[in-house]
Amino acid sequence: MTLQLSHLASGDMLRKLDSATKYPSIPTYHTIDEHPRGKGRLLEDNPISFTGTAYAYEKVDGSNARIIVLPHSAGWLIGSRDELLAVQGDLLHNPSLRIVEALESLAKELTNPLGYAIMTAYLEVYGDRRTPAWQSYGDGKQVSARLFDVSLVPVRVLDRDLDRIASWRDHGGQEWLNVDDLASYALQHSVSQVPYLFETPGASLPRSIDDALALLQPYATTQAGIAGEPGAAEGIVLSSADRRTKAKLRFKDYNRTLRLRAEAQA
Repeated sequence: MTLQLSHLASGDMLRKLDSATKYPSIPTYHTIDEHPRGKGRLLEDNPISFTGTAYAYEKVDGSNARIIVLPHSAGWLIGSRDELLAVQGDLLHNPSLRIVEALESLAKELTNPLGYAIMTAYLEVYGDRRTPAWQSYGDGKQVSARLFDVSLVPVRVLDRDLDRIASWRDHGGQEWLNVDDLASYALQHSVSQVPYLFETPGASLPRSIDDALALLQPYATTQAGIAGEPGAAEGIVLSSADRRTKAKLRFKDYNRTLRLRAEAQA
């Protein structure tokens, strides 16, 4: 039997679906020192390793959102990173950060031909004046959305209890469309991806803090502008071809680290 929206009204099914489709946190390329004395600086040793080719995309600074499409396109839901905001057929929805406003038309167009899995598209919704970096992208009146990942969750995962689902997700249980399939999915549904920047052999990625910041510098201006002169970019996200290994490099982390280093040497 195909999972239907009506099935989500029973028991904990909606909470299980919410948990199984949450987007996992992307680690920083260099580890952040969480000790109070570290003041949030990056640690030089052991950046995240990438085998094969590493693909770089702009890290757009907005609100992480998701569109969940049930198997055989039997219905859709829209959520933020932390909660579900709307379900197909709702007369009312949560207006949080204009996420539903930005994604409802797209949700009606996304398809999931699979019978065994729930498909979730993850997008960055950005440009709204209530988000901290809105001035980098436009006038704060217009919002836009960029696709950055698509996951597959087998329906059978929802047979587990909530704790086991959370553990499964936190230990890499979700499947991901690979780089090529993700691009094809975006093209098929006429949705823009986060800006692609470059690709490079994983073995050639910088190891030091200074070299990582040098890697970032050519991409200091956003390529995801909505209106007006584009402003500062937040950074980049690196991904392996299978989308299982990811790491983020943010300008603010590297600039803070170099400032703290200079203060310590003064």
